[in-house]
Amino acid sequence: MEKVLTSSQIVSLHMPPADLPVLDADTLGLLRAGAIVINTARASLIDDTAMLQALDSGRVDTLATDVFSSEPPPPSRLISHPRVITTPHIGGYTRESVDRATEAAVDNLLKALAAQR
Repeated sequence: MEKVLTSSQIVSLHMPPADLPVLDADTLGLLRAGAIVINTARASLIDDTAMLQALDSGRVDTLATDVFSSEPPPPSRLISHPRVITTPHIGGYTRESVDRATEAAVDNLLKALAAQR
């Protein structure tokens, strides 16, 4: 992972939750100055305090995230940082995903109605 972090300008997290943050003070320190971090996986993958320090120092130029440790996210210096972009869990919200969810809901409803007969 060290090689990836030291050579990447953009890091995008797409993984299951981990016991410890994947991006903490040590790993954020490996990033190239001005890196962009995208997290659409789990909030626990990033150490918020370390990320705030990385943003303030310029190590990380921008953090984009649509995952939070609690909903709605409480006010914080990280969330309100001028170089943090937040969206409300819409990373996977596409026409195709809505169509699949609608189709699954209709299928489940039809199965439930058929079972009641």
